[in-house]
Amino acid sequence: IVDTSNRVRRLQSDVRNLNSTPLTGFKNSFASLFKSIPFAQYIFNPFTIAGVVAGRALKLGIDEEMRNASFEVLLGGEENARKIIDNIDAYAKKTTYGKENLSTAVQTMAGFGIAQERIMPNLKAIGEIAMGDKNKLSSLTLAVSQMSATGQLMGQGRNQMINAGVNALLEMGKDTGKSGGVLKDEMGKGTITADMVAQAYKNATLEGGQFYGMSE
Repeated sequence: IVDTSNRVRRLQSDVRNLNSTPLTGFKNSFASLFKSIPFAQYIFNPFTIAGVVAGRALKLGIDEEMRNASFEVLLGGEENARKIIDNIDAYAKKTTYGKENLSTAVQTMAGFGIAQERIMPNLKAIGEIAMGDKNKLSSLTLAVSQMSATGQLMGQGRNQMINAGVNALLEMGKDTGKSGGVLKDEMGKGTITADMVAQAYKNATLEGGQFYGMSE
């Protein structure tokens, strides 16, 4: 507490010094840029800037700690959580989804009991199919997770996937050569497993597949 209090006092001193520094040219440049924004006068107050930045940073830090803690619980320990976090960080750098959306997707899959070694391959395939759209990423993640929990593709899950931009039976047809009607009958009989759909999605995102490289 004492250390934090001292840091706060030093920060306050720094902000006061900054507030008294002549920045007329700098301020005038910003004035023309922000003049149409309501309450723009507060943007030029270093106390406000410091407060907004610190508050946002604090929220992001707390959110990240909460996600990391949830991974430890869902994946059975700190080591497993660290592996998935590192994978999320690496994938986030290659795509537009961001760590927060990818972390939420991982939480969803883990919550539905998908094994850790299958989470990132599933996420990357879904990410390609979603083509950079975070809403589609979320919808597909939920549909695939629910399908994995039941172990088979059912009509509702297929419709969810179609609404998110991919027809599971169409992708399977490309691999098996079977018509949509035949595959639909098989789905009705419960013979199309979650593993079969996952493999079809994986094939669609490999080099030469329709969705290859789409997230990037």
